[in-house]
Amino acid sequence: MATLLLASCSRSYYAPALFNNDVSYMAKPASFDSSRNAVYVSGGAGFGQGADGANDAVGFGTLDISAGHTFKGANLAYGVFGFAGSIGGSYSDNTNSGNTYNNPNRLTSAGFYGAGARFSGNLYKRIGNADFRFIGLEAVYSKELGNYAAFRKQVYGRNEVYSYTNTRLFTAGLTSEVIWHSHNHLDHQYGFRGFAGRTFGSYNRPLDNEYDGDTQLLQTVYLSASYYMQIKKIFGTAELSATPSGLYWFPEFRIRIGYRF
Repeated sequence: MATLLLASCSRSYYAPALFNNDVSYMAKPASFDSSRNAVYVSGGAGFGQGADGANDAVGFGTLDISAGHTFKGANLAYGVFGFAGSIGGSYSDNTNSGNTYNNPNRLTSAGFYGAGARFSGNLYKRIGNADFRFIGLEAVYSKELGNYAAFRKQVYGRNEVYSYTNTRLFTAGLTSEVIWHSHNHLDHQYGFRGFAGRTFGSYNRPLDNEYDGDTQLLQTVYLSASYYMQIKKIFGTAELSATPSGLYWFPEFRIRIGYRF
């Protein structure tokens, strides 16, 4: 999520709760599966940093349900998800700047929740015991509710505050993936996927840095790497995302476990 190079420790940055943390791996049947249509239900958790980088922390849980279909040379998946969590953490410690301890614009903690929909599709080629999903499209839409969204509207426009009040996110990008099965078991599957994209909307306006005279841009690059494992009907994913912010990279981590029907 952290997408801003901090100009000063006295400034506050507030972005949507799932900003650059909304893309998540969507499972699909492989060409070597006995059934090329499946429903996936999973739950998980995510952890990361907010737009102020090390000054805050984001934690949330998710519930996902999706359907996947594989055809000759192509596949697709679509589904819905819900999420709920909180953002806060070391704001209350005020580790960065002692003179902002009583700052009314400082967030100590706030909750959020919402729902969304995802779509994913790939072209693939089977080689041996692996499907090479060499190019794909990923898109996700989400709507955020809760106290954190209300807080961003409350502090919008205040001095030394950059607050993004949009509660709807639409993110899209390209993927590349390989998924394979073990030599002895078709239902023991493993995969790696990479994603590169951006979140669309009014998040890329320039920021005027009055401290060093430089103009800074809200970064739009969103990178994610995912690992997938399925043993019979049980599957799990582990994902690491990172958004470059100047000289810094702020990571986010997500993990899910679920059942394939």
